[in-house]
Amino acid sequence: MSHFGAIGRRPASGNPQSIEACECAARTGISEVERRYRRETRPSVEARYSDKNRLKRYSLSGNFSLENQKYGLSYRHTDASDPSRDKRAEDLLFKVYSRLTDTFGAGAGIGFTQLGDGHTSTFPTGHLRVDAKLFGGTAGANLTREVLSDTAELIENRIRMTVVGLYLSHPVTERFSLYGNYNYKSFSDSNHANELQLVSQYAVYLAPRIVIGHRFRLLDFQKQSHSGYFDPNNYLANRAFSSIYYENRIFYTYLEGYVGYETFRRNGVTTNNLIHGGSGSLGVKPTTNLAIEVNAEGGNFTAGSVSGFSYFIIGPRLSYRF
Repeated sequence: MSHFGAIGRRPASGNPQSIEACECAARTGISEVERRYRRETRPSVEARYSDKNRLKRYSLSGNFSLENQKYGLSYRHTDASDPSRDKRAEDLLFKVYSRLTDTFGAGAGIGFTQLGDGHTSTFPTGHLRVDAKLFGGTAGANLTREVLSDTAELIENRIRMTVVGLYLSHPVTERFSLYGNYNYKSFSDSNHANELQLVSQYAVYLAPRIVIGHRFRLLDFQKQSHSGYFDPNNYLANRAFSSIYYENRIFYTYLEGYVGYETFRRNGVTTNNLIHGGSGSLGVKPTTNLAIEVNAEGGNFTAGSVSGFSYFIIGPRLSYRF
């Protein structure tokens, strides 16, 4: 399968898992693992958020399978600006994933990010992952190295992040499922963080698929480093959400909304917020192999953008399966 992305702007995410995904993973009950993959690879056309950061992003990726191996190559160009800076970044990543046995799978990726931050800086990136089918669900571990390029300030500061993560996904019944993941994050500015996310959801109807659920998130940084990313102490968020997915032969749509509460301490100040937001996608399938999709997302969920501000995203996705 190949995916083609247009010009994009999106709010930054110092956490690759932070922004709510919507797209057609919901076809089979919206796997949290699939949500993450689609969120990280989708392009967006315009993002607006309250700290006046802007991001334009062009992306292109292709994937193909050979026996029990899956290969992928992705390229991304980023232009990031704020009222005082204008920076760029280029990302290239090659990845491979293999089902080693009926139970175990493993994958790896290797690439680089080049930053145009007044002078050119190039850093290696990549990942390692293993997963296993466990008690009717899936468990996995991953090690990721990436460069944060979602704002001009992050590019200027050349912030790199290493993540060690564990996750567990379990469909308890056809309608009820649980998901959890833990990440330890280490940053190049001598900061680090612990993150825990828990999700429970129940499918009220199967066709169209209507889901209600709850998301819990804990995020705790060692300190405030003032490097351009949201780095709270004792961040806690609880969100109730509901979603609907409908699909027919030529059309599909996914809509999700959430409300909740968050609390955290940063720079010695305690903050408590009511939070709300949502996401959605609308897609058409002119042919069996082609899907054209538009996505939108927004909210005041502080951990939803790297800089901790309200955001709005809208963008296209073009997918063709050879």
